[in-house]
This record gives sequence, C-alpha cells and structure tokens, in this order.
Amino acid sequence: MFKNMSYSEISNFHIEISDKCCKLMIEKNEDWRNHQVNNIYLVGYKEAKSCSGEFIEIKADNDKIELTFDEFGAIPIYFIEDKNTKVITSNLFYSLELLDLDLKINENNLVNYFSVGYSFLGSKTLFKNIHLWQEPGQKVTIHNGQINREFNLNQFSLESNTLNTTSELLSSIKLKMEALDPKKTILLLSGGNDSLLCALGLKACGYSVDTATFGNSDSDDLIIARKRAKSIFPESVHHEFEISSNKFSKKSMIEHTKRQNIFGTLSNINYTLFLKKLKQLGYKYVIFGDYFEILRKKLNQEKICSDYLTPKNVVDSFFKTTNGFESVKKNLSTEIDAYYKNYAFDKFYLYDRTIKGCSWKNNICRSLSLTKVTFAFEMKFIDSVMCNFTRDGGLHNLVLDELMGASGISRYELNEAEIISKQQPLDPQTIVYENKNYFHSLVENNLSKEIDATFNLMEISKRMRKNSMGENDHWFILRLMNLLNFIESRKL
Repeated sequence: MFKNMSYSEISNFHIEISDKCCKLMIEKNEDWRNHQVNNIYLVGYKEAKSCSGEFIEIKADNDKIELTFDEFGAIPIYFIEDKNTKVITSNLFYSLELLDLDLKINENNLVNYFSVGYSFLGSKTLFKNIHLWQEPGQKVTIHNGQINREFNLNQFSLESNTLNTTSELLSSIKLKMEALDPKKTILLLSGGNDSLLCALGLKACGYSVDTATFGNSDSDDLIIARKRAKSIFPESVHHEFEISSNKFSKKSMIEHTKRQNIFGTLSNINYTLFLKKLKQLGYKYVIFGDYFEILRKKLNQEKICSDYLTPKNVVDSFFKTTNGFESVKKNLSTEIDAYYKNYAFDKFYLYDRTIKGCSWKNNICRSLSLTKVTFAFEMKFIDSVMCNFTRDGGLHNLVLDELMGASGISRYELNEAEIISKQQPLDPQTIVYENKNYFHSLVENNLSKEIDATFNLMEISKRMRKNSMGENDHWFILRLMNLLNFIESRKL
C-alpha cells in the first residue's frame, strides 16, 4: 500500500487512541491538521539507502499506525494515560493543552530526577501519567485500539577493532549531509572542541556551510568562533547573536518551557531565542556537536557518582531529607547494570546522559520547524571509539589532527594561541539573579504538595533574595524553576 510513496515532512504528531480507532494529527510549519489516509510522514531526517539519520517514520492507513524510529531513538515521544485517555505525542505541551489532564507528580521520581539531574532509566518521568518513550531501535504499532511497543537495548556491537575513528566520522558526515539541503543547513560553532570537529569534518568532506554563534559581547565563544568560521568556511556566512540581557519576561519563560517540554532547565532559555532567529533567517537543519565528549572521556561507576549526581552540598541545602538521594546514589550503578546489561555504562552515557538528557534541544528545534542534526549518532563511529579508546587522553587529539590534515586546515591558520581560557556563552547564575522576582513568585504560588514536601523552598528563596548562592546551586534552581514554570503555565 505504501510502496513508492514519498515522505511528507512534518515537525510533530499527536495520536489519540480509543478502543476501536485512533486519530492522528500532524504539525507542519507550526500548523496542526488531520492526517491524510495512506500517507508516510517523516519527523526529522533520514538518508534513504542507509537509514542514517535522526527520525520517526509514520505510516498511517485507515485502521493502523506504525511508528519506526532511528537506531538511537534520538527524537523523544511521550505516552499519556489518564482514565479512558491514551495519547502518543511528540509535542507534550500541545497534547496536554488539548486533553486538559489532571497531572500528578510522582514524589519518588521527583527525588530521582533532581538527584541524577536529567532523566530516568526506562520510561519514568516526573508525572505518574506521562511516560517518556525514547529507547533505541524503537517501533510502535497501533491497531484496533491496541498498542505494541518494541525496542532494542543491544545496539553496541564492537564487531571489529580495525575501524578507523576518523574515517567513520567522515562517513557519518557524508551520510547525514546526503539527507540535508546544505543551503538550508547551519552549524552551531563555538569556541569548544566538539563544534570544531564538526566544522573540520564538513570541510574534509567538501562541504561549506553557514555558521552561527551566540554569547555575551566579550565572550571567548564569539571571538574564537569568528576566527574559525573565517578560516574554515571563508565563503560562507557567519552569524553572531549577542546576549544583551539575561532578564526575561514571564511570557518568554513560559514559551521556553513549552518549547523544550517539562524536562529541562531555564538556563537554556537563550537557546530558544537563538534558534528562533535562525528560523527567521530561513534555515531548516541545525548541526549540534553533541556526544563528541566520548572521544575524551569514558563513563564508569566512579565517574557517575562524582560527576553526574547532584553535588552533595546542593542536596544538603535544598532537599528536606537526603534519604532519597542516598538511595539513588547507592543503587544507580546496580540499576544501570540491570537495565542495560552489556556495556551498561557506555549505553547509559549515550542513551540517558546524552540523548535523553539533551532531548530539550530536539524539542525546541521541532517546535520551530527546525531539524536537529548530530554527526556523532552513527553506530560504526561509536563502535570505533569504544574499540580504539585509550585511557591517556582518549582519541580527541588524534581525530582532531587527522581532520586538520584531511581538511587542509592547520592549527596556525586557526590562530587561537592568544585565547587562554574559554568562557561559557550562558551564565546561569546571572539568569537566577536577574529573574529572582519572578522565581520568588513561582515559589510563593507553588501548590504542589509533592514539591513542598521534597524541597526546602524557603532556603532557595532566601539564597536568591540575598544573591548568596553556593557553587552549583544555580543549576539545581533553574531546573526546579522550569518545573514550577510549567505548573504556572497550566493555570493560564
């Protein structure tokens, strides 16, 4: 029935499921409509021959809907269940506004989320009736009111230790660029290592794309990225967006929370404003440098506890009791092993820390009809890193040197010797202080018994009011304020 049919590209979908039928709605160019029967829809991008990409393919006929995902599960979807209502959606806020559900916070999951800091194993979320379905190799079939879901947690193969990491990265870039329109593609270029790998890889593959950077006017990100763009892509356009203020209106805050969905942080609000500007300039595909950190570090049990749990001093200050945190800390490694089994920490790093942890970027992009592109999401590239990784510095410098050779760009041409340290383009502490009046109102208006029972809201308010936050306090506060901001948005 679907043979030789072309894709209809969409940004999001919403499926309502009853006992006998299901209703599919699609979003294209920020406009929602009913789907057409016997059509194939594509969320994201997909290279036809290799199936490389970050995508959800939707096949819909009269009585059956099939959702097929890429091998990484790069695009998040949500399953909502409340009384007689079942919904599968890629745009959580749109669906919640349609359904007007009474959402119930899961207190145990609230502790888990704010202890680990980004996501859960499996499908659990902060809410009892919302589930995150974002596992690798996922397939969902809806037929006669029944939902069947399958996924594959055993994607890592480590088939060969002869794979060359740089060659596999270049192969990934070529495959993904085949599915894109280079004229509508832009690379987020910063002063960091990961976007530099993207830029050199694109140059080595013969592509010249436009670039964009945002940050404070004197930030190293703007200075370094400007030089890199001129050296690597001299014939392309480089856009700079200066952050002139970190004080935001209530409307902007709520819009950001809606676009990234509930599970994120208000520290990313400048990303929403930045990506909106790229959309206005006519771009469609946005390249991020996610997950190239794998070239520099490898995750293990010790690193999870030292680097990825909420710092103990923050827990002591902001949790009413530390029992839940201590339980998470004690059991997390065991739970990771039980869930993923083989290569458990590598999978946790990829699927939970990176893909689920950064899904807010994907959500913001799709809310603006943009498509997120990640060159590191190619299994052969990941296998090559895991096979060739060495403890003394990993593979980053080796791959960087080989890409410079392949692209014809030298370190001298990049001319970054005078840059001593890299400042971050985002200042979360300033965001807290500049918006503390609004954040105080969120705390004062909080009606959630679970939040009040879990967190020391008075201490958080006091530290914001006196501008006396400790190290890492701002990261925790901006995640909590995003949740309170979501609850506030439900009142409007």
